[in-house]
Amino acid sequence: MKIAASRVERDVDDIVALFEMCGFASVDEALDHITAIYPSLTLEPRAQFLLEEMASTATSDRRHSNGG
Repeated sequence: MKIAASRVERDVDDIVALFEMCGFASVDEALDHITAIYPSLTLEPRAQFLLEEMASTATSDRRHSNGG
């Protein structure tokens, strides 16, 4: 629900933490999970953009912390 609200100033840290805790490897994986749980939910374009930006940062951070 955090990504659906996409209150950028308020939820970014929570969304990043949730993305990392879930261990998503990609934006598509996260979106698949979201649509499986909330099939009638339509994400706003800014929410998807926010997720893509954060996913890029999260996966990059994981690679660096794992020596990649």
